[in-house]
Amino acid sequence: MKRCDSDARDEERCEREAWDEEKCERDARDEEVCEGDARDEERCEGDARDEERCERDARDEERCEGDARDEQRCEGDGRDEEVCEGDARDEQRCERDARDEEVCESDARDQERCERDARDEEVCEGDARDEERCEGDARDEEVRVRCTG
Repeated sequence: MKRCDSDARDEERCEREAWDEEKCERDARDEEVCEGDARDEERCEGDARDEERCERDARDEERCEGDARDEQRCEGDGRDEEVCEGDARDEQRCERDARDEEVCESDARDQERCERDARDEEVCEGDARDEERCEGDARDEEVRVRCTG
């Protein structure tokens, strides 16, 4: 009977050892799962950091595109400024041309006036000659009247 008891105890011990071994195997698997979970968690954290980095990169890219548009706008503004400066020079040239045209018109009026004055002077000289002729004619008439008596 002692032997049976001993065998029963041995069997119980064997069962406990088998159960302990299974528990150890389960614990080892659980530990592997936990390590896998930890790696997954680290991967997720890395993915989250990557996602944040991607969002920052996207914002940076948008900012760069905005900067490029601003640069193009500035270049356009520079061209607009050059055009405006050209327009201002053109406007000044037009104002000078208008003043020159006024001067030319004034010169033309002066020229016409000079031509009229020259004609008037010729007329006056002609009138003076006519007057001298008339005076000569009047003297001739007086002489004739005296002579014919």
